[in-house]
Amino acid sequence: MIKGIIFYFSGTGNTEFVAKKYQEYLQVLGYEITIQAIDSLKITPNIENYNLIGVGFPLYAWNLPINVRKFIEQLPNCQNKDGFIFVTAGGPTPLGALGITKDLLKKKGIKVLSAECLEMPSNDNILFSAADPKSARVQRLRQKAQERIKRIIKTIPIGQSKIHGDNQFMKLLSRLTGFWLNKIYRPYFHYHKFYVDEKCLPNCRFCEQICPVNNIKKLAPQTVVFDRTCILCARCINCCPVSAIQYGKSKNKHRFQDPDYNPPLLR
Repeated sequence: MIKGIIFYFSGTGNTEFVAKKYQEYLQVLGYEITIQAIDSLKITPNIENYNLIGVGFPLYAWNLPINVRKFIEQLPNCQNKDGFIFVTAGGPTPLGALGITKDLLKKKGIKVLSAECLEMPSNDNILFSAADPKSARVQRLRQKAQERIKRIIKTIPIGQSKIHGDNQFMKLLSRLTGFWLNKIYRPYFHYHKFYVDEKCLPNCRFCEQICPVNNIKKLAPQTVVFDRTCILCARCINCCPVSAIQYGKSKNKHRFQDPDYNPPLLR
């Protein structure tokens, strides 16, 4: 039996939903699959006992989240490992993100057999507007993703999947958008727009506990500090139990969280 592990990062549940479907459908084909949330890891994982390595994450500005890139770069070097990639996005194209990720995994000795982008409901109420979780479109996207995954996993043993955007031009576009987001917008023009409103519960520290990069500190009942290390995963604003976290003019925007998703308590 082929043993595999899927490492994933999920801000509000889309990517976790996809990771569980990959696990479910690969197990039907006879694989033994474990899934592991990247932000819950305390130490660098041992991948020696796995033949198949999966990596999944949401796209941020058509590029990898900073914590996912760091995770891949810290993986131990290996030999004769097969791998696959899946990304979730609010639109149909990943530009060159799949090619960039393939190159990162190749440096670790992992041969990518499949790399796919799945369109899922948007959780971005920071720069845009999150999807209405009760809308018919959200249900259609989830169903369409499941049907695609069933087809995708059949191509993994064959290893003949064409990687979208695996060329220098598309990868350059993703690097440029990633540079703008991570080196310009995120550290200088973004973090100060977060705040909590009057609904913030005095004794609740949920946002602080679930932030994947330890960016949030609650100093007093109505004083929450959002620092510069935010990666724009939108977990805090979407998963706050009373919708007390705001970003700019977000009060009237939908919050999106997968119905089966419970963000991990990290501290």
